[in-house]
Amino acid sequence: SPAINVVEVPIRRKDMENSGRHYFVNISIGSPQAQPFELLVDTGSSDMWVYGMNYYNPRNSSTGKILPLPHFEANYSAGTFKGHYVTDYLNIGSRTVRHAEFAMIDKGEGPTGVGGLLALGFDTSQFAPQPSSTSRYFHPTILDQMYNESIIDSRTFGIYLGKADEGKLASSDDGHTENNTYNISDQGSLILGGYDKSKFLDPLLRFTITSPSTMKRLGVPLTTITATISGVVIPIWTASTDREAPNNDRFIPAIFDSGDEMANIPPHAYIELLKHLQLYIVDGLIDCRYKTANISVNFTFMSQTVPFIVQVPFSELVLPILSCNDTQCLFALQSGFRERRSSPWLNMGSSVLSSLYMLVDYDLDAIYLAKSRRGAEAKIVAINH
Repeated sequence: SPAINVVEVPIRRKDMENSGRHYFVNISIGSPQAQPFELLVDTGSSDMWVYGMNYYNPRNSSTGKILPLPHFEANYSAGTFKGHYVTDYLNIGSRTVRHAEFAMIDKGEGPTGVGGLLALGFDTSQFAPQPSSTSRYFHPTILDQMYNESIIDSRTFGIYLGKADEGKLASSDDGHTENNTYNISDQGSLILGGYDKSKFLDPLLRFTITSPSTMKRLGVPLTTITATISGVVIPIWTASTDREAPNNDRFIPAIFDSGDEMANIPPHAYIELLKHLQLYIVDGLIDCRYKTANISVNFTFMSQTVPFIVQVPFSELVLPILSCNDTQCLFALQSGFRERRSSPWLNMGSSVLSSLYMLVDYDLDAIYLAKSRRGAEAKIVAINH
């Protein structure tokens, strides 16, 4: 059973029609009748939000209240989301956050079946505390507020997304079968205030958080990329020899973002990968037969002590498109840097993160990584600095 002051939350993976692969947790909001929500787990942003339109209304909760803050606004690939900041009871795992603050969206629409966003990234909101700020507003993240209410003893979380399983297509019973069809994988887990020892074998390696200069993000140094084909390792890319890398650095920041299934690799790496693997990619699509190919793409991240290599199998990189037939799949690797001109970085979405166990410690400003594995009985460790 979970230790005191640590919260265990199951993660469920869905391959959703028309909107890609996502990872969800179940929470509920309000009192006395809490309303259930299925939130996308996002390590790439800091503002939790839920849909207000026809979903959540703080006036229907005895503990709900709209906060006297300027309007919330966020830009995603799906469009611009706008709303109000509210506070209410939030039930997550077996615990209740009594003063959770989040945004209630009343303008903007994302993928069908996504009830909102559970944000676990660095606090980069407009109300993040700043040394020079004179604002009387302070908007804590969910993790911060759980720590403030002594629900957890540290501002940490451990995340295991779960491995891909071939399974029957399922659909929800809400009348939206076409849009909500998904494959279910083995269950992942989110540990707030600690981590689960059963989800990795080797010791966790500590990394200095490495962000692009433009924004604080959950990143680590990426130094090399290789590919393994039927046991043969082929060099693909090295940061130190990439002319597009900033100032000929020996690494590029690689940002872990569970809210995005795609991953970016440098243009030179993408070209080399397609050449050596003899891949034919058109508009980001790949033959679904590659899902079972004996191929992996290997990323080397530099920890504080030793290089750390994670092998990402093609089963995690060849993603089903449920609105298509079984022949065309989405290739999760994309060519190109993010913000190439200002401060180049690469996005390591859930397709890469699914092969890792990640522990984030905001108190120590550190990320810990290990190769993930399917754990049997959970072994929860609470962190108390």
